[in-house]
Amino acid sequence: MKRSLFQSPGYTEILSALLFILLPLGFGGKEGMWAAMASFAFLIVLFLLRNEISINFFGLPFTIFILFSALWSESPHITIKWFFYFLMTLFISSLSKNQFPKVIKPAIFIVSISIVIHYIKGGSPYLTTSGRAGGTFFHPNAGAGFLLPAGVFSVYPRFDIPLFIVSLTGILLTGSRIVFSLFLFSSIVTLFFRFRKRMKIWYVFLFLIFTGLLFVALRSSPVWKRFSIQTFYSSFNVRMSLWKDTISAISENPMIGYGYGSFESIFPYFQKSGVYSRFPHSFILEILFSSGLLGFFLFAFYFYKSFEPSEKWRFSFIPLFLHSLFDFSLSAPANMGIFLTMISGKGFKKIRFEKPILYFLFLFLFLFGLSDFFFSLSKTRKSLEASIRWGEMAYAVFPISADRATMLSNLYLERFRKTGDRETIEKARRFAERAINIEGRNYSHYLNMGTIHLYLNDRKSALSSFKKSMSLYPQYPKLYLYAGELAFRDGMDSEALRIVEKGIFLEKILLSAENNEIIDIIELYRLKILVLKKYGMLNEVDKTKKDALSLGEIIRSKGLIERRTSRGRSVREALEEIRNM
Repeated sequence: MKRSLFQSPGYTEILSALLFILLPLGFGGKEGMWAAMASFAFLIVLFLLRNEISINFFGLPFTIFILFSALWSESPHITIKWFFYFLMTLFISSLSKNQFPKVIKPAIFIVSISIVIHYIKGGSPYLTTSGRAGGTFFHPNAGAGFLLPAGVFSVYPRFDIPLFIVSLTGILLTGSRIVFSLFLFSSIVTLFFRFRKRMKIWYVFLFLIFTGLLFVALRSSPVWKRFSIQTFYSSFNVRMSLWKDTISAISENPMIGYGYGSFESIFPYFQKSGVYSRFPHSFILEILFSSGLLGFFLFAFYFYKSFEPSEKWRFSFIPLFLHSLFDFSLSAPANMGIFLTMISGKGFKKIRFEKPILYFLFLFLFLFGLSDFFFSLSKTRKSLEASIRWGEMAYAVFPISADRATMLSNLYLERFRKTGDRETIEKARRFAERAINIEGRNYSHYLNMGTIHLYLNDRKSALSSFKKSMSLYPQYPKLYLYAGELAFRDGMDSEALRIVEKGIFLEKILLSAENNEIIDIIELYRLKILVLKKYGMLNEVDKTKKDALSLGEIIRSKGLIERRTSRGRSVREALEEIRNM
């Protein structure tokens, strides 16, 4: 039987390399037009490879479980997305039979270059990752995780110095300490096992020269600033607190979990230490939180049955796996894709309904990409009406997305502020209700609903929504500020005082966790002073002012004095008002 052009071995290798280049560009977790376009290109290449791929039979039980978990998931729209990401990986991992160490190298080069470009442009704008670059990934640590296998592939099966230099440069610019250490360690260990029978003294000499050059490069990179006992100690304490809260949440639903990808929306409810994160900083804890013991054992079965130890290069998964134990590198679909591809050497079978499943995958990944594309256009339009039109199209393509519903609610609320049209505010309310129906335990949807009720002059419902939001995220001072101010304006002074004091109680917890949300405690102190003055409790007023100014000095020492509070002004301005009260 004659093979088509795209089925010849040379073109299969080229298309496989192109597929893995597009994987981090389209599925790195960073939303945007370019990411959506890269995902479309990924689907086209995957379609061209449809006759060269097969499904990993051992991964089906875990993947099907993820699909069914959407029924009880706290974030069903994200769980469904992850089902398709895992299903996609079951197919693309079959390409590991076609010289994966060779075809993954262009992707590593591209990701490294994207990180360099991101760094040149200024890097991450966020306070916690300022000056660090992540390229096409949602976080620098995730971008660094994708580059980790290069530590092995640059040494085994043959030396590739350009790959080593380029990937190391990318890792240095991400500022990830753990990845930098694991990258070097994996390179040295691989080098040792490759040459342990032929080790010569000049190898040691070259290694010492290389170490000196590396030290010079390290001194000028973002990683160097993060290598200190203080930063390590602080990072360790934060992770320990985060893991403790995560384990507590797992213990309340240990068998089936809360749904894959639901950590960000539901974790605030379980947060006790004051440490907040979108991810649990440990893949083991993430899979237990998301899919429980049942999902964990199904994933372990997938791993155990698929791994082929006779192919030595597959051990290159170890650095990425070790990183995932302490960070969230596998929370990026692209990283999960290469991780499962590296371990999957067995279990590929042609099943009866493979082609319909593959086309089903194409359809839904296309719809997700289309929704993301429209969503990105909506966020970048200067015209409000254009943003609403693109937002409606994004929601129509993926109508079970709470994020899209909230986005439309906010856009309609913005239109109401400009026009005062009653029908517009009702649309904002309906979309806010849809978001709550999809993610009923996400505090942000109730916060949004409370704001809408204020514009509808339904202050009682607004306060009720704010209180619900507080109950779902009890360690977020902003929520106490909104609820307290509303109660105070409505003359419910005792209720306002109760809410404010409950919020101020978070001060020590947030300080110990080094949580920057501490700045809103200043505004809570201001509100407490107003309530106490109304009661005529002047002694308590003086004590509260003293406590507020004392906290202000701590905030100043942390370099947050110019940060804006939830009332839209700097901490310095808020403290100045308190002094004059």
